[in-house]
Amino acid sequence: MKGIYRVFNVVIPFYRCNLSCCYCYLGQTQKCIEKNSDERLDYSIDHMRKSLTVERLGGPCMFNLCAHGETLLFTELPEITEMLLELGHYVSIVTNATLSDRLERILSIPPHLRERLFIKCSFHFVELKRRKLLDRFFMNIDKLKNSETSFTV
Repeated sequence: MKGIYRVFNVVIPFYRCNLSCCYCYLGQTQKCIEKNSDERLDYSIDHMRKSLTVERLGGPCMFNLCAHGETLLFTELPEITEMLLELGHYVSIVTNATLSDRLERILSIPPHLRERLFIKCSFHFVELKRRKLLDRFFMNIDKLKNSETSFTV
């Protein structure tokens, strides 16, 4: 079995977040404060699919997807994730794990593809407690556990 050929740390230029942690320097920027982030992609998902084949990149790669804000708020994240997995790559997603519907969409990706998916859940205890989101966070962790998708907290 051939291993991971390259790692791509993909910073999604997306600044919205559903939390406003007091220690987050990004949350203090004007882009986050205005909640008005440009979600436009430079290339279509079809164009990316043709450009990011395993053959073209020299082997299966790991794509670490992380936005400046909450990654799961990025509208096209599920489609991009599924496309990369379908191509034979590995994907990790950084999230605050509070957006149940978005997480469920990611977990609806077929199980044979999710074998190469890894979810990194940031635990923002103070903000989750302040916003009364601790129960939702742990419900979503249970969803991840029950889906047999790899994850860390």
